Amino acid sequence: MADVFISYAREDQAFVRQLHEALAQRNRETWVDWQDIPLTAQWWQEIQRGIEAADSFVFIISPDSIASEVCRDELEHAIAHNKRLIPIVRREAASQRVHEALASHNWLFMRSDDDFDGAFDSLISALDTDLNHVRQHTRLLVRAREWEGRGRDTSLILRGADLQAAESWLVASAGKVPEPTALQQAYIFASRRAATARTRMLLAGVTLAAAVALVLAVIALLQRNEAETQRQLSDLRGTAVAQQAATAVAAEGLAVRRADEARSLALAFGARQALGANNSDLALALASAANEITDPPAQARATLAQSAYARGARRLFGGVHQDWVNAIALDPSGTRLLTGSVDGSLALWDADSGALMEQEQFSDFAEAQGMRVNLAAINALAFDPHDPTIAAIGSNTLIFWDVEHWRERRRIDLPGTLTQSLAYSSDGQLLAVGYASGVLRVYDVSTGQARIDLRAHRDSIDTVAFSPDDALLATGARDAAVSLWDVATGQQIDSWTPASGEPVEALAFTLDGSQLLVGLNESGMRAYAVDTRDEAWRIDDLNQGVPALAISPDGRWLGFTAYDSGVTVTDMATRKTRFSYVGHGARSESVVFSPDGRLLYTGSLDSTARSWQVFSGALERFVRGYAPGASVSKVVPLANGAFVTAGGEADPRVLLWHDGEVVREFSGHTDSIAALAVSPDEQTALSGGFDATLRQWNLTTGELIRTIPVENASIITSVSYTADGTRALVTAVDAAQTGSQILVYHLASGKVAFQHTVDLAVVAAGLFNTDERAVIYAGADLSRAGQGFIAEVNLESGEVQERFANVHEHTIYTLALSPDGRRMASGAEDGLIVVWEMESAQETRRLIGHSDLVRGLSFSPDSQQLISASYDDTARIWDMGNWEELVRLEGHSDDVIQAIFALDGSGVLTASRDGSVGLWRASFDPAAVQRWIADERYLRELTCAERVQYGVEPCS
Repeated sequence: MADVFISYAREDQAFVRQLHEALAQRNRETWVDWQDIPLTAQWWQEIQRGIEAADSFVFIISPDSIASEVCRDELEHAIAHNKRLIPIVRREAASQRVHEALASHNWLFMRSDDDFDGAFDSLISALDTDLNHVRQHTRLLVRAREWEGRGRDTSLILRGADLQAAESWLVASAGKVPEPTALQQAYIFASRRAATARTRMLLAGVTLAAAVALVLAVIALLQRNEAETQRQLSDLRGTAVAQQAATAVAAEGLAVRRADEARSLALAFGARQALGANNSDLALALASAANEITDPPAQARATLAQSAYARGARRLFGGVHQDWVNAIALDPSGTRLLTGSVDGSLALWDADSGALMEQEQFSDFAEAQGMRVNLAAINALAFDPHDPTIAAIGSNTLIFWDVEHWRERRRIDLPGTLTQSLAYSSDGQLLAVGYASGVLRVYDVSTGQARIDLRAHRDSIDTVAFSPDDALLATGARDAAVSLWDVATGQQIDSWTPASGEPVEALAFTLDGSQLLVGLNESGMRAYAVDTRDEAWRIDDLNQGVPALAISPDGRWLGFTAYDSGVTVTDMATRKTRFSYVGHGARSESVVFSPDGRLLYTGSLDSTARSWQVFSGALERFVRGYAPGASVSKVVPLANGAFVTAGGEADPRVLLWHDGEVVREFSGHTDSIAALAVSPDEQTALSGGFDATLRQWNLTTGELIRTIPVENASIITSVSYTADGTRALVTAVDAAQTGSQILVYHLASGKVAFQHTVDLAVVAAGLFNTDERAVIYAGADLSRAGQGFIAEVNLESGEVQERFANVHEHTIYTLALSPDGRRMASGAEDGLIVVWEMESAQETRRLIGHSDLVRGLSFSPDSQQLISASYDDTARIWDMGNWEELVRLEGHSDDVIQAIFALDGSGVLTASRDGSVGLWRASFDPAAVQRWIADERYLRELTCAERVQYGVEPCS
């Protein structure tokens, strides 16, 4: 097996030889074809085997390789077997001709005028990333191909430790590159089935032997009157029977356990694949099934937490409607959901629990084109924003429904006219109604009289929307037109056609009223400037229509549905997709956000409605205690569930919280607080930051104990207590910001007990080592272009060691030491997290996932998890056993500066530049997670086909 297969055009052979030699010097074995061999079947088989047996596939991009059919065939074979692709640009080629699989990867540039050494180092780094995973992928692929090529010969299957290792690799492969192939999965599953069958046969033999021995023992017992030797022989045989029976029972138990674990791992792997496809319904069902055994494998437990806390369906509202759910409406408080169907059924639900509260059936049947049609089909619903007891129902008549008493309040009959769309003005005084005839009416809610009554479109008006100030009304119709109306005068301001011939499906104004979003029948959506009607932006890569859209109450998110039944949440600022949901069996015709923006509700043609979590399921709530525009820079948990926070420039206070409320504040800093620590006895706190002062606070009384100016400092970057609380470690950047200080203070006197100066370096983080005899500090080395470094200074001798290898290429912003003292983690500007063994100071693992600076790190109290906070607006929990991301905490709207576990490990606290503190769940115990799922998530049953596919007990 080779490390690298190189695919190239003959015109680039000289460069490939240079690359081959450089790889050989780094002890990397390459498979490269130097010969211009005739393209025979045997030659192609050799090429195929070479690709399959190589860990990585390097493609040399040049105009000739892009045009080469042979190179393309090699690439296609690598793609078919999920090989890791590494594109290297040697000569520029037309981008439109580059294979899409190459275009989607990061390219290395090794053109004649590029830095070969720098690019080559990046190549080596890429080759070494997840090397064990890649090598196992190659090994299993070669074996699986041989198994397949020999008619799935059972003599070639995996056994024993090989099989267990392959199953563990399969589960851990979710989300990694390269992904397992279908053949590899089939090979592993077939090996497990064969192992189970062998065990059963062995058990049958053992059981038979035990039965024979038992018969012999019975015979011996019946011959008690024989000689003493016969009695002794009987005793011996009885002992043998007991031993064999015990062996049989133990073997049977082991076999059952091994089979249960294998099935659990297979289910967990299926769950992770489903998560990758955004099918949280299936993922949660599979993960729950994987954890039904006693003491499930670690991978299965991790998968359960991942599936539970991932965003997905919270509630399913079903079992009432027999046909399409055409319309939904959420009351202003977000506590009740109203759903309406084309079958004329109306239902009221408890939005939180999903319980059905009331239901009604409207009927007005007629014959149309040989079919029996219910003209009372409900096409639109809307709650009165200022009277939540009233909802408007649009069908073959306009009904004002008393939700509290579940009865009709009044109706407006319009013979022969079907209501297609409804919208209340924000003050609740007006109700706009679009009809199938193209007529637009705007009613005065108090009188029921129409203020505007005109033929607005040539075809059905399927969507209407008021601007935020209620001055404008937008209408969209099947005649492919969008129209803007002056609400006060009823005059048309403008009308235009976004896409020729495409019906307009959905409309929504942005919160500031400056743009109008338009959902189209075939080509996605477009946004128009309200003042000029010019197109501002579009989302047209969907290749399908958008039947429903809504903007969250805070204007942050855009939720929309598509004709492929998917539901998508997009960032309004960047218009990048943040998440897509899969679960409805058909497209959704309506969508609405909850008042707090945490849930998205959809009504679908599959006859159900759902609520979806917009943020991570682990989120409990956000709390705010600082002035608008201020950030939260630090958060420290206390043993009683309370916590302490520090604020940024706009509000540099330290706050003490209990039950999510501020109970005490500490004022005095004149600039942003960057460092915060609480004493081990939780009686005092230390804070420091951009005003270069260290302040100690009494948490019980709220008084300032002392202020310690840090001389020649511009920023205090970190602070921490010793285990006995008598001393404090402070790291600070000098006034000139060309050097830093490491300081240890005696807190009783406020005097410096130790001082160490670091020239040409910015120290961003520091901590005591396990025995508190040394300080480990990290930051940026200004003498090496800001490259990250970690160093250790002995507090007795002042001796400095850089015993942690320099692996960070960018500034290190945070360090964390595990409570058991075995590991340290470092986080850097490029999003890289490195985990180190403290005793050897060797790198253990790199955790890759964050797309921006890692600002905070913290281990769980049991040292089993690590949490990271990043400027990519997320915090992530990593498992220290299998080195994978367990849970992604998403919901903050700006940089997450710190994330830390509660002291009992049950939850997580996050501090963000958006001014909020996030409170999150973090329990990974399967029983606790299952209980939480029962309360907080929709958990569906597996279908019969899925039970067969994943080896769950089949349907009866």
